[in-house]
Parts: sequence; C-alpha cells; structure tokens
Amino acid sequence: MKRVILLSLLFPFLLVFLCVRLAFTEFFVELNYRFGNLPPDQWGMSYEERLSIAKLGLKSVLSDEGMQEFINSGLFREKEIKHMQDVKDLLSVIFRVLYIGGPLWLILFFSLKDKRKMGLTLLFGATLTEILVIFVFIFSLLNYDLLFEAFHNFFF
Repeated sequence: MKRVILLSLLFPFLLVFLCVRLAFTEFFVELNYRFGNLPPDQWGMSYEERLSIAKLGLKSVLSDEGMQEFINSGLFREKEIKHMQDVKDLLSVIFRVLYIGGPLWLILFFSLKDKRKMGLTLLFGATLTEILVIFVFIFSLLNYDLLFEAFHNFFF
C-alpha cells in the first residue's frame, strides 16, 4: 500500500511536468500563434516577427546556445535575460525529474502486478490531480494576479 500512496502522490507532478515539456516545443508555440487568440501587437510587428521572437524565447530556455542567441539578439533587457535564465534553470530541473521520474514511475507502477492496486494508484493519483486543478482554477478566478505573483516569487 505504501507504493500505491507514493505513486499516487507522484502522479500529478509527473503529469504536470509532462504537460510543461509538451508546452515547451516549437510545435506548441506555432500552434498557439496560429490558433491562439493573441492580442494585436502594440508595436506593429507582423505575425512572422512575433513568431520568430517567440521561437527565440523558446530556444533560450531549452539550450545554452539558444540562450546565447537570445542575449546576442539585442532585443531584450538584462531583466528579461535574467528571467529567461531563471526559467531555463527551472525547466532543466523539471525535465530531469520527468525524464528520470517518468520511467521510474512506470516501472514501479507495472511492478504492482495486482490490478486492484494499479487501479487504486490511478484513481488516487487522478483524484489528487483533479483537486489540484480545481484549486488552481478557483484561485486563478478569484485573484489571478496574486496567483501569478506567488508562482513567480516561489520559483524565481
């Protein structure tokens, strides 16, 4: 039962980390720029320019070379560069946990062998995930700015 509890507690984190990983892909950025309801650009940049800058930001948080390209572009101030470096550092931890924790979770899950325990693990993990999603959803409806600020203060 201890393994069921451990796997259930890890489930929402790995699921969120997987979603974060998928969101930090060029495909997702292109999809968001193509179908997202983005506000008009206040400086008159074209769609292609905005997409190019978004991809540059993506590359900056995924690799050292991308970060160097971001810095050398001359488009960003020191504060923005520092923030992107902080995001890059956080993402590297999240991705490492996902790449190690995901396969480990799967191995431990399938080693349960008892279908009842497997079902309980998924049920408890999904329930915990839903509770967290509902909490964040309600909190964001009540005071998104506070949630956004608290998130940034905690991680950056």
